[in-house]
Amino acid sequence: MLSYEHYGYLQGGPLVASLGRTEVARTYMKKALEAAGANAADRPTSSSAAELRGLLIPLGALDVPPSGLAESLAELRRGAGLLARNGVTDGTLAIAAHEYAGRRLTAMGRYTEAIAEHRVALGIAEQFLTAHPDDHAARRSVLDANAGIARARTLAR
Repeated sequence: MLSYEHYGYLQGGPLVASLGRTEVARTYMKKALEAAGANAADRPTSSSAAELRGLLIPLGALDVPPSGLAESLAELRRGAGLLARNGVTDGTLAIAAHEYAGRRLTAMGRYTEAIAEHRVALGIAEQFLTAHPDDHAARRSVLDANAGIARARTLAR
């Protein structure tokens, strides 16, 4: 599973530096997800849930054509649900899940839902920034969430 995951990360994705080959990344991340799902079925533990959410959110964040938006959104929501259900406080993954869900919803023309997702991402990012005022990634997340809200509001008119 880890080999597929690492190769997928290397190939593409917005959450880490990569080669920008999102289709190859999607193929390998899905293989890793299948392996993690099989492991979770064999031994449902908090670590198997962590593996799933750690794959679902980056997989959902990969760029997709319009035909893949609904699947990407479902992956992001499933990953965010696993974060919430297990009480995980990984702000970075939670911000990414809601930020990219907002982007998918905007691309689907579902602007009210998109704004709500961006607001959730903004709330998490602001909490993180309050606790870590010098964190540049948190500042970037606040800016990205605000830009997402502005984009969805503009397109909704």
